[in-house]
Amino acid sequence: MTIRAPFAVALVAVALPATAANVPLCSGLTVVTAINSAKGDYESIKTIESVSNDRIRIKYSAEAPNFDPLDPSPLSGRPVSKVLVYRTVRAVDWRSATMYEQIFTATSDESIPETTAIGLSSAVLKALKTKGQADIALSNANGEVALKGNREERPNAYDYMAPMTIKRLGIVKLPVLVNDIRFDLPTIHAGG
Repeated sequence: MTIRAPFAVALVAVALPATAANVPLCSGLTVVTAINSAKGDYESIKTIESVSNDRIRIKYSAEAPNFDPLDPSPLSGRPVSKVLVYRTVRAVDWRSATMYEQIFTATSDESIPETTAIGLSSAVLKALKTKGQADIALSNANGEVALKGNREERPNAYDYMAPMTIKRLGIVKLPVLVNDIRFDLPTIHAGG
């Protein structure tokens, strides 16, 4: 997802129905996202490396088009920029954080407290379901910024958070492959 001012965002939060496969947040769970970029399309792969009572560790990898003439890394004749980083999200943030840090950079801190990654918190989803809206903040940092999780260190990840209110636009079906089986999952479609 690319975010530009003024911010226009459509967020989809997946809620599994009772009849669909149960998709637990466990080691090995992989989320692949297709990114449309002016420099060329690519995929990012987020894999849950570990889950404990107090945190979740995510491995993020991508091979994005790289047009830096001083850094040619050929892959099928195309230069690429390889990214491999880790993000640890505290369990308390999966439950209640209102900031969504969707940017992964090699120079960022592994832990950015009070943020989620690869999904919104339970509290935000509950607000969308029950109130029809939720206050959130999305990162508007570019891929070159060092996102620091310490508010005392400047610049930090929080300096790039853009607050907004998102509203539930409806419930839609989202086709998702779970273990090679397609499920049309009801989702909350929200925008702001």
